[in-house]
Amino acid sequence: MKDHHKHGDKHHKHKDGKRKGNLQAYQCESDAAVMVHQLPRQDKALLKVNTPSWNLNDTRLEMMAATTGSGERFVNETNPTSKYEWHQKGDMGVLSITINDKIHSLNCEKTELPPPPHGKHPKKDVPKQTVQPADKAS
Repeated sequence: MKDHHKHGDKHHKHKDGKRKGNLQAYQCESDAAVMVHQLPRQDKALLKVNTPSWNLNDTRLEMMAATTGSGERFVNETNPTSKYEWHQKGDMGVLSITINDKIHSLNCEKTELPPPPHGKHPKKDVPKQTVQPADKAS
């Protein structure tokens, strides 16, 4: 039972938002970076975008799943003057923005996830120190 664990006599299933497996990092052209957190049960993805050439710094976008021929595609059309699109397949992704019918795109490649922020590291097993007796009578 992969998504279950016991709390007393109750079982519960963790929500998709809590699964680490749905978080992916991408490095893009023009020193851009994209973090993608997919929420398959909600048919959406949450993106954190850093694209200096587009003046987006830690910009968070909620994107809805959209039809695609292959891979996965998500769009955000909440702003009437712009449309964001994220399309990924395998280890590659493309971030696009359409403004006034002009499309700007950045090619991206999947990378390792960065380490968690300070203070968020999982606890590591610290080896127990062995105390040596102060005096050993022989």
